[in-house]
Amino acid sequence: MDRLQRLYEERSAIKDFLAGVLDLLLELTGAVDGGVYLFDVESDELELAASSGESSAFAAHVKRGEGAVGSTFSELRWLRSSGADRHGFRSELSVPVRRGPVRIGAVLLRHKKRDFFDEAAVRAARTISSQLG
Repeated sequence: MDRLQRLYEERSAIKDFLAGVLDLLLELTGAVDGGVYLFDVESDELELAASSGESSAFAAHVKRGEGAVGSTFSELRWLRSSGADRHGFRSELSVPVRRGPVRIGAVLLRHKKRDFFDEAAVRAARTISSQLG
């Protein structure tokens, strides 16, 4: 949490802050790729605000309920999937970003290995994303 606190203090631009948080999440969970999506009220879509890792294959916009990110956002619950090859990745973990009952966005983490994300990775991702709201 000290590193997250330093990010709060050091990063003035929101995109720089989110990129730093995403790098921290990749390190803590072992993910090789990730993205942070924030909800845009006007478009009623999630917009990619930061990405990091091995791929640039992220949708720029995601609708509510669409895929892991949209479902995580709509249902306010984390999702872990494994098996399907999506852009070379076989494991995904998505966690909501919220402030109380208010939906803010979602974080998507990916890895090339099947069944990669264990309970420790889920806890780390949920803990860090809960601090973003």
